Amino acid sequence: MAFLGNPGTGKTMVARIIGELLHACGILPTNKVTEVQRTDLIGIYVGQAGPKTRKKIAAAEGGILFVDEAYRLIVEDRKVDYGLEALEEIMSCMLDGNVSIILAGYTEPMNRVISANEGLQRRITKIFYFNDFSPTDLAEILHLKMNNQDDKSSIYGFKLHPALCQQLQKR
Repeated sequence: MAFLGNPGTGKTMVARIIGELLHACGILPTNKVTEVQRTDLIGIYVGQAGPKTRKKIAAAEGGILFVDEAYRLIVEDRKVDYGLEALEEIMSCMLDGNVSIILAGYTEPMNRVISANEGLQRRITKIFYFNDFSPTDLAEILHLKMNNQDDKSSIYGFKLHPALCQQLQKR
């Protein structure tokens, strides 16, 4: 899968939820979501990216490998870059069924990376676009969070002003 959108739109949270759902349905043996970025997969010398990437793939086995800012694996202006090696390792495991892969990042750079690689294009069967939240969406999320606090919450004990609650209920 590919999750495309700006930061803060819920890509990581949805990946965690998908991990729970796929596990609950018996599709994945675990609900584990291993979150990685470029620095977790790339070494500084030739030959390091493959083993580092394979290690992360093995850690995610039975669950989901969530590659955040996956477009950073392909850096076009560098003469030598090992991100392609990491991407090839990820692509090699996409069809074996031992780990599910979710690549995430900004829409335009991710579209470029996906369309530039035929193998990746064939392997990514689901692309989801995450829109930015509107001020109204954010207010509703805040309202839900404030009304469903538990004593372990960082906002426990805080209350919204009654006038704000009335405004939110009118929507």
